[in-house]
Amino acid sequence: MLHSYTGSAGTVNVTPFTDLIITLSTSSTPEIWYQQDDYASMTNNLDQAKNEFVQALTQAGYSVPADFDPFHSSFQINDTIDKLLDVFFEAVRNLPNVASYGEFVDLISSGNLAAIPSAPLPSGTDDGGSGGGDGSGGDSSGDGGGGDGGDDGSNDASDDGSSDGSGKGNGRGNGSNKGSDDDD
Repeated sequence: MLHSYTGSAGTVNVTPFTDLIITLSTSSTPEIWYQQDDYASMTNNLDQAKNEFVQALTQAGYSVPADFDPFHSSFQINDTIDKLLDVFFEAVRNLPNVASYGEFVDLISSGNLAAIPSAPLPSGTDDGGSGGGDGSGGDSSGDGGGGDGGDDGSNDASDDGSSDGSGKGNGRGNGSNKGSDDDD
């Protein structure tokens, strides 16, 4: 399940980034974060965690737009932010010692931003390593992966801060008025 938060009307994203930032801000699961009563402290911690997370992405070599706000920046299929999410999540899936997204969430909840995988080199970039390899790596059906459709997690909230749950499809999650998504 993915989570997000907004304190105002406008675009609200529900993505792995928003989920991980909430996790980082509470040092626990997002469900625990939502149970807190001190909203001023919650949002201050959230802002700090957001800045730390975006800085960690940049330090790991990801191309993060200068004005990027994981909670509120609008994006569309195949734009810079969508590609950032795709590259990041693929790198997380390829972590050798992390079997699931839930395990990665646990690493981030402990404050371990070093667990963020380095950004992969763009195709055609020579990293100076040796050649070789047999070109394998797809699954048994020949499918090399890709998105599965869905919602980009971007929702326009009304003035009361609720969300109508609508959005465009790109496999990012389905926003709801609770700010969570069942895409796990």
